Amino acid sequence: MDGNIKTGTIKTGTIKGTKTETWKKTKTGQLFSMDFLAAVFIFIIVFGVLLVSWGSVIEDSIKYSERKDMELYASRIADFFVSGGGKPYNWIDDPQSAYTIGLASTDRTIDTERLNALITMDNETLRSKLLISNYNFCIRLVNAGIVKGFEFKGDGVMALASRAVIYEGMPDVIEVYIWRYS
Repeated sequence: MDGNIKTGTIKTGTIKGTKTETWKKTKTGQLFSMDFLAAVFIFIIVFGVLLVSWGSVIEDSIKYSERKDMELYASRIADFFVSGGGKPYNWIDDPQSAYTIGLASTDRTIDTERLNALITMDNETLRSKLLISNYNFCIRLVNAGIVKGFEFKGDGVMALASRAVIYEGMPDVIEVYIWRYS
């Protein structure tokens, strides 16, 4: 008898009598084989691809959420700048005492004195007063060519809010950029 094949006899009962069946067992049905190794290899590859793509989805979701937060901050800052003179109204006399910084003498009309006070304020103090200490910023009056803040290097998540204003009797646009480098 071959060492790889085992034989045996099974007696099964039926209603009419006993039935005898013969069976053979070979070693080719064992669990560990090339098919099993191929299946494990394919599983590991598929699992790795899913893990990498899940990480990418999570990263994109975090960037999207961060961008939305920054858009909200930029929009609020732009609204504060153009809607009033700030709190206290005379913050230009003592910029350290400013609770909110406003640049408008009337709604959407930029006051030159307030703008000059903003420009002369150092960037770190301004960042603190704008409550964006975790972000970089740039404030730009487009037609007047006035820029205050940090230079964007081009590799990060950025948000922009812009508002139409009047500066020195002429139409202009104030832009507020906020970003964080990744």
